[in-house]
Amino acid sequence: MRVAAIGVGQAGGRIAELFSYHSLYGKMARNTCPAALAINTSEADLNMLKTIPKEDQLLIGVSQARGHGVGLVREMAATIARDSLPTIMREIARKDLHYIDAFWLVAGLGGGTGSGSIPVIARRLKETYQQPVYAIGVLPTRDEGTVMAQNAAAALAELHSTVDGTLVFDNDVWRTEGQRLEHAYDHMNHELVRPFPMLLTAGEASPNMVGIKVVDASDVIATWKDVAVIGYWGIHVDALEHGGPFLQGLPFFKKRGVERIRATLACSTVIRNAATKMSGEWNPGEAGYALMILAGRREHISMDGYSEARSWLQSTMPNAEIRAGDYPLRGARELSAVLLVGGIHSIPRLGVNLEEKR
Repeated sequence: MRVAAIGVGQAGGRIAELFSYHSLYGKMARNTCPAALAINTSEADLNMLKTIPKEDQLLIGVSQARGHGVGLVREMAATIARDSLPTIMREIARKDLHYIDAFWLVAGLGGGTGSGSIPVIARRLKETYQQPVYAIGVLPTRDEGTVMAQNAAAALAELHSTVDGTLVFDNDVWRTEGQRLEHAYDHMNHELVRPFPMLLTAGEASPNMVGIKVVDASDVIATWKDVAVIGYWGIHVDALEHGGPFLQGLPFFKKRGVERIRATLACSTVIRNAATKMSGEWNPGEAGYALMILAGRREHISMDGYSEARSWLQSTMPNAEIRAGDYPLRGARELSAVLLVGGIHSIPRLGVNLEEKR
């Protein structure tokens, strides 16, 4: 899957930069983000970016915000975005969009620039292009205040009626006590991006490394609906090949057929653990769609484990339409799993209860 990542605001720009970095230099997700753009009302925030080049950094609202941002005033940001749409769309059109499968709009939804601007930009993208438009929204923590929570709730409501789906990353779930603020946000941004290289690359496998059940962009598009969350888990190959800490405690570790049992248990475990480490809180009974991907060396991906993991997902999410696939990786250092869950309509912490139908 190939995407155009458009980061709006401070958090959005930093996360879009990570997507661009993986596309340029990553081992797995090369060329999956051929177009990246950072948009902001704060010049200082843009100056912090290193991977997205200056010509792809767009400062908007100079006459209103004077390059200092809009604070938490999302209405001001929305006005600036509407006034700047001709410039924004011209910069987007300048990118190579012929082979992208989707637009990803990325923003922190608690701040003013991100929460106010991305619904405006999303509407114009939907009017102009045929590709689906998705939002990746970072939710503020509880201690960041009422205004930021209100901004996030308002942005989610606007996006729900505009974009094809919104994936949320809840900083309140992922923050680590005692970390310096800068390190905490860097850590959370990297954790947000971590599952995406596998999600983007699974359908781009080389001819000699094609999975038995291939996942491609259409599977992602069919799953990423309404509100979505994503999770990742991996087990190092040492635990699989040499009976490391993961398997040493199992009573049947030395029994006959241990290789098959190892693979089955490992495949099932990475999916179950990914479901416990999702990007935001979610109710399995509410989920409407799910996509699981197992990735690793061919000998570590067990058909029994694949089937067991899929059956567990179906029992855990009885109302969900399940899609699944595998992605063989020569020389992989982990057996890993990505779980994408969509069709969610509520975020209780923010008091968000979205309508089931648009």
